[in-house]
Amino acid sequence: MDIERFLQEASQLARSCYYLRSDGKGTVKGVFGGKGYTKHPERRDHISNSMHWITVSCDLLEVTSLPLQGMMGVYEMKKYPWAKPFYVVHDADLTLSSGKIQGTPLYAQKTSSYPPFEAVCLYGSDSIARWMRSHDLERWEYDGLLDTEIANEYLDFYMQKFPLYMDNPPVAVVGGWPMRWENDDGYYAPPELRFLVLVLEGAEPWVEVFAIKRWDFPIPDFIIRDHIT
Repeated sequence: MDIERFLQEASQLARSCYYLRSDGKGTVKGVFGGKGYTKHPERRDHISNSMHWITVSCDLLEVTSLPLQGMMGVYEMKKYPWAKPFYVVHDADLTLSSGKIQGTPLYAQKTSSYPPFEAVCLYGSDSIARWMRSHDLERWEYDGLLDTEIANEYLDFYMQKFPLYMDNPPVAVVGGWPMRWENDDGYYAPPELRFLVLVLEGAEPWVEVFAIKRWDFPIPDFIIRDHIT
């Protein structure tokens, strides 16, 4: 295994994603900040006491293979300390324009998302597995390779590609690969866990939204993680 072969493995695992920026063109696909959906028929009071992080058009979630309609908003409760701090408001029958979401309009740019080193070790081809076994490691023992030259060279490549490290990062990313944060014990990204949104503007904290599809219900369970570095 050399870095060229490892990069080929990473390229084969690359996923489509969208960057959301305020300086784009075309149809508005997201709204950042502001007051959000202040006229929500059921959660108006809840939203009025919360911080609106972002609302995105659910048609962007096609890159995650999650069939949701309408729009999805991410809020942080500020008034009630006993309440769950972050929550998702999904409205299947509304669009960003019909909901009149208050905030900064965002425009989508489709691009590619490369996996972190750990994901290549977990989900790469048999060549990756054989390379790891040559170091007496199983796929989930990727931390044993973090000091290798290949890992260091790939990290340099990855940091050039991942939007968090860009000089001009997007406001948010929809889809793609989640990163491994410093406080994560390991890397967990099974197929049933869909990575939906990473909000970069307004951090810290960095806010991530995941979803797990329930077989008996059309709306998934949303999982929100926030990170302080």
